[in-house]
Amino acid sequence: MSVFPAVHRLEKMIDDLADDRADWVRRQVAVTNRPTDVKADWPTLAIEQRRAIIQPRRAPGVRGRTRFRARVGECLRMVTSSE
Repeated sequence: MSVFPAVHRLEKMIDDLADDRADWVRRQVAVTNRPTDVKADWPTLAIEQRRAIIQPRRAPGVRGRTRFRARVGECLRMVTSSE
């Protein structure tokens, strides 16, 4: 045991906090690496979030309207398909 009990207590707190931080980082990495499930999340999304999903993105060599229709069709199939 340490001559200074407060030092021992503080060192234990530092170790506990470092372990808590490592656990938190591990959980955050697991969440961010999980694939997105639009079908499951769709009912809980705000209008702005839904709009961002189906917002047209212009790809090189692809016209905007064609790309938009393809993305909307893809999103609708994901949302309405039953597995």
